[in-house]
Amino acid sequence: MPPMARDVVNFRPTIGDSKEYIMNQVRDVIDDDRITITDVSHSIPATNIADPPQRAVRAD
Repeated sequence: MPPMARDVVNFRPTIGDSKEYIMNQVRDVIDDDRITITDVSHSIPATNIADPPQRAVRAD
């Protein structure tokens, strides 16, 4: 096993999910003090999405 590993994960927040919420969820799931979790993004909160008029994207 290598002494160190590195990974980058791209999260897509939904409306209402903050960066802090997502980072806390990741920490809770990993639950290992040996692993360092760092936010390397310049993320912004999810934006509200307008109700698209196209039937193809509606869940009627």
